[in-house]
Amino acid sequence: MNTDTIISMCRESFSAYDELWLVSARRDHCDNLIDLGIVCEDDFTVVHTHNDLGRKFKNSKILTPPKISSKSFDGIFSVVDDRIFDEVDRVIRDDLRVAILASSPNKPLSDYIKKRSAWEKFTITSPVDDFDKYIDLENKTLLEDILSGIESKLGYRILAESKNMSLDKNYHYIQKIFNAEAGESFFVQEAVSAAGGGTYKISNQSDFNRVQKILPKGMRVKVSTEIANAYSANGSLCIVPRGAECMVFVDPLSHKVLDADCRSNGTYCSVGNDWGINWPKAVNSLYMEIAKSIGEILYKKYGYFGIVGVDFLVKREKNEYRLYVTEINPRWQGTTLYQTYNAILSNGIPLELIHYILKLSKGGANNKVLGTIGSSEDHNVKSVSSPGVYYLKLYAPREPKLIKSDMNGRWNFKDGNILNRQQLNILEDIKKDGGGCVVYIKSPSLGSVAYGEFSPIGYIFGKNLHVFKRDKPGATSDYSRLINTVSRKLYGSL
Repeated sequence: MNTDTIISMCRESFSAYDELWLVSARRDHCDNLIDLGIVCEDDFTVVHTHNDLGRKFKNSKILTPPKISSKSFDGIFSVVDDRIFDEVDRVIRDDLRVAILASSPNKPLSDYIKKRSAWEKFTITSPVDDFDKYIDLENKTLLEDILSGIESKLGYRILAESKNMSLDKNYHYIQKIFNAEAGESFFVQEAVSAAGGGTYKISNQSDFNRVQKILPKGMRVKVSTEIANAYSANGSLCIVPRGAECMVFVDPLSHKVLDADCRSNGTYCSVGNDWGINWPKAVNSLYMEIAKSIGEILYKKYGYFGIVGVDFLVKREKNEYRLYVTEINPRWQGTTLYQTYNAILSNGIPLELIHYILKLSKGGANNKVLGTIGSSEDHNVKSVSSPGVYYLKLYAPREPKLIKSDMNGRWNFKDGNILNRQQLNILEDIKKDGGGCVVYIKSPSLGSVAYGEFSPIGYIFGKNLHVFKRDKPGATSDYSRLINTVSRKLYGSL
């Protein structure tokens, strides 16, 4: 089976290194590698993360970044526990080779490795290992430049109308430059942001004033017209080099719901993704076409390969669907782990594993990967038509709260109750039919305090339970019931 071959190749790729480090926002970054038997928890020598999500790493050296760095997106990649520099020195002294699992490059760590002229000792598995290139690709105000030429190539517009500016005037000025009607809404995005954080909606002067106070004076932001009644969606693709060209493989497109004020006042945040609701064939066809074009541009223009995320708005206009690209995510997304569950459920090949092989082999396994995974067209058609899981985010409370229940594991959710905690291999268990009552939870450790973290502090996921509406953006009653029940039990009020 091709999946077994890819798992074996991935295991072989990791075994070529003397040590394995985890430098990421979340400890569950490595969950699928452990559940698939590619690596073990004890294989990690150094662990530097912002939350644990049930992973203890009892035999690893645990490094903890300053608490303040967990409160913002840029803190995750711009701050480090200084003790990690001693570990770099040790690797150099002992002449070791290290693979670093990372969602994105960490600037202080990368700078120190460069200062020590030690890059031949380290391989970072983040989609982009060069920090400056990462920030450029992450920058929302550069999206049109990054994807320049894509609309002429496709023959239709895929970018919402937007302009880059600082909010130093007023709402009416924005109306004027967009030639907008009275009361029309706009979205403001900070240049470097994630998960909806740093995104604000402006519909009047009062909104403008509020956002102007939040943003640093003079900050350049991306301002876009609102595409009314559009459904947010998230997709991901894996770019595999093939000489001067590349092949682009896609994961299925999710339904995604954003909510205002779930993390901070006026900020639109993603509350999760649902792959259990299939998109119409017309949407999937557009998605595959756009993803292929984006992948080819990123590879030929930036030398980018591996996984990249793409956020869309899906809009039905009369009898046709339109997809608008709102941002690209050149990093390990929150959805990446769950796309592997989707692949396992559909007997497909997880793109997460393809990514690791490409990065760890430094291009040496490209042809072998392509020979194993087969045609991108066949893979993509199967991928987008297969239903998958849902996953929901638990954000930190506004006031410090003690975690009073260890909820990591498998639960039966029925009639608003969570019962029978079990520990198990989730990738194996999720293939069983739980009838929508089985949920899996990743949560903070018992006795820890949750407050103010930028990234979600926990996740709830499963299948056969429709947590988002099919016909219009919004959450269902099952979503509310599940989130409220888990939250109450987590903080000890249930």
